[in-house]
Amino acid sequence: PAPAPSVAVDVRWDSGPLDLAYRRERTDMDARHTREVAAPRSGESSNQRDQRHATESKALELRYSRGKASHARTMPPAERP
Repeated sequence: PAPAPSVAVDVRWDSGPLDLAYRRERTDMDARHTREVAAPRSGESSNQRDQRHATESKALELRYSRGKASHARTMPPAERP
């Protein structure tokens, strides 16, 4: 039997647009977190705030990882609870 044909594809993904979108969102989130530490939300303890900040940070990193895995040009949308 003849060998199966093979196809070689060399497509390079430019992660620049995704990286830029991630950095923009990270900068905005970090600035908001800094403001919230300086002026806490009413009724939210510092432990609650820290946990929320950690959760938000983790969610952003997960979105960025999903974007990289799918070779996205923009950040995937945030999942809604």
